[in-house]
Amino acid sequence: MDAFEVDVSTYAGAATTWSVRTTVAWLACDTNQGSGPAKITFSIDASQLGAGSHEVNVEIEDDDGNTMLLPIHVTSTPLGITKMEADRGNG
Repeated sequence: MDAFEVDVSTYAGAATTWSVRTTVAWLACDTNQGSGPAKITFSIDASQLGAGSHEVNVEIEDDDGNTMLLPIHVTSTPLGITKMEADRGNG
């Protein structure tokens, strides 16, 4: 799985609570909610992706109902393997 982090900041460091929502099987996050500034780690499960472009808008909503959309765009390219053979060398 490939992973990346997103920093969540709040206005003037306020202790605002927030929640995260994703709607696709190929994207997971390490936490669904938090308070104040934080880092969210997202993981992409390539086994859930077919070849091509995939997009999702992750929703991050604060306790006042304000929603920020975080667009995620992934391109999956299949491997071009035509033949695999065992290494019959030394050993």
